[in-house]
Amino acid sequence: MAQQIRTAQRHVRVPAIEGLGMGARLACPIRLGKEVVGVVWILEGKTPLNELDQRAAEHAALVAAIRIAHERELESLESRLGYASFLSFLESDSSAPVAEERLRLLGFDPDASHVAGIVALDLRIPLGREELDERDGAAESVRFALARLGAPSLVTVTLDRVPFLVPSGFPLAELAAIVDRPARSLVFGREHAGADGARASYHEARSLLDYHQRPPVCYFDDVLVPRVLTGDVRARDVFLEELFGRLRAQRNGEPLVEALVELARHGFQFRACARTLGVHPNTLRYRLDRATEITGMDVRDPETQFRLQLATRLLDIAIPGRTALR
Repeated sequence: MAQQIRTAQRHVRVPAIEGLGMGARLACPIRLGKEVVGVVWILEGKTPLNELDQRAAEHAALVAAIRIAHERELESLESRLGYASFLSFLESDSSAPVAEERLRLLGFDPDASHVAGIVALDLRIPLGREELDERDGAAESVRFALARLGAPSLVTVTLDRVPFLVPSGFPLAELAAIVDRPARSLVFGREHAGADGARASYHEARSLLDYHQRPPVCYFDDVLVPRVLTGDVRARDVFLEELFGRLRAQRNGEPLVEALVELARHGFQFRACARTLGVHPNTLRYRLDRATEITGMDVRDPETQFRLQLATRLLDIAIPGRTALR
C-alpha cells in the first residue's frame, strides 16, 4: 500500500481494517516534482468518504506542496545570504553593524574568542556540478562536526575552500575527521578575541594555503618557523610581532627588546651583553626580568634561545621600505 501511495498521481482509497478498528481512509501524496515529501490523510467518520473528500485531499496536497517549496526556497535563500554575509565579514577589514547583527543570528558572538579554519579542496576551477557537489559535501561535513561539538554553524564557501569559525574551548582535533579524503586538507589560524580577532585568525589560516609543505591538518603556530626559514614575508612579520609585539606596546618597551636582541647576539653571555649595551649588569637583569614578566618567555630555554637568535638574523636583514624592530 505504501508503494501504491508513493507512485499515485492522485488520491488512493485505503479500505477499512475491521480487525484493528480502523475505518477507510483517503491518502494523497504531496509531490515536489518526482519527490514525495509527505501524505495528506482524510479519515472516514460516520459519513462515507465521497468525491468532495477526494477533491479536498488533492487540494490540501497541492497547498502543502506549495508551502513546502516556499519554505525550501526561503531556507536556500537564507543559506546563500548567510554564506555571503559570513564570507564578506571574514574578508573585510572591518565589519558593518548590519553585517555583524546578521552574524549574531547565525550564532556568532563578537565578544568571544574564535579560531578560524579552512577546508581546502583539490578541485578544478572553474567549478562544475561535480566540484560543487564535493564542496557542498565538505561544507555539510563541517556543519555536522560543529553540531556534534555543540558549536554554532559558522560556515561559508568560496571557490575550492570551506572557511569556518570555532569558538574558544572546543577541541579542534575533533574536526580532523573532515579531511578523510586525500583531496582535502585542513588549516587553522590562531585563537583571537573579538570580531577583528576572528578576521585575523581567518587571514592566518588563509596564509597557510600558500605553504605547500604543510601536513593534512595544519596549525598556524606549528609551521611558523619553517615558513620563516623558507622566506615567507608574512610569516616573518608574524614571528617578530609574536616575539616583540607585546614589549613594544609597553611604555619604554624598546630597551626591553634591545636587551633580548643583544643577549641573543652575544650567545646569551650576560656580561658581554651588558658591556655592549653600556649598562650595569643589574640594569640588564631588570630588563630581562621585565621582558619575561610581560611575554612569559624564558631566555634559558633552548627553544626560546633559538627563536631569539633567528629573530636577530631577521632584524639584521636590510628590508627596503620597511622599519626593522630595533
